[in-house]
Amino acid sequence: MKAHNKEYRKKNKERIREVNKRYREKLGEVFKERAREYARGWRKRHPEKSRQVVLNYALKNKVKVRERRQASARKLKIEVLTHYAGDILGCVTCGESRLACLSIDHIAGGGYQERKNANKNGTRLYQWLKSEGYPEGYQTLCMNCQFIKREDQKEFRYAKNQ
Repeated sequence: MKAHNKEYRKKNKERIREVNKRYREKLGEVFKERAREYARGWRKRHPEKSRQVVLNYALKNKVKVRERRQASARKLKIEVLTHYAGDILGCVTCGESRLACLSIDHIAGGGYQERKNANKNGTRLYQWLKSEGYPEGYQTLCMNCQFIKREDQKEFRYAKNQ
């Protein structure tokens, strides 16, 4: 019987490949979802082991983890800045579109106090804005426009007497 199976596989490689491909296309998402559910359950049942697995992976793959984290942060920044710029990535005042130049501006001021009190800066701020459903009161500005706005509105980070 095994010899017959080997012969059949040799003669029909392409046909078997096509059948398997159709099967994966048809049921692949179902299997992926089942695997995700199983993994979630395992992590819930074994939190210490799960944490240790993650730590071991991070230690063995520092570069890969750093690159993935940076890519994720960059993607989040683009998403948030694009939302607050009106669906086109760029400064709402001058149109500057270089990502390194763009940042979130508190329209009514008070960004320094918010960052100081809530420890929200950089990626944490972008995560918070997204999780809160993009609240009103923010806009995308380039740093030049930020400094001009600060100067025009006499915004200061802290009281001069402190």
